[in-house]
Amino acid sequence: MTKRISPERKTAYYLGGGEPEKVIMIKCRSCGKLNEEDSKFCQECGKPL
Repeated sequence: MTKRISPERKTAYYLGGGEPEKVIMIKCRSCGKLNEEDSKFCQECGKPL
């Protein structure tokens, strides 16, 4: 499964066997890392989202 991120919309598309799946990403205000929408803390720096 391939993950592609669209930086201008901050969405990711998972491409695999079926239709692409749109996933909302949340950008950390501290480090700029894109995190999955259900994240409460940044996966890179650990600060609260």
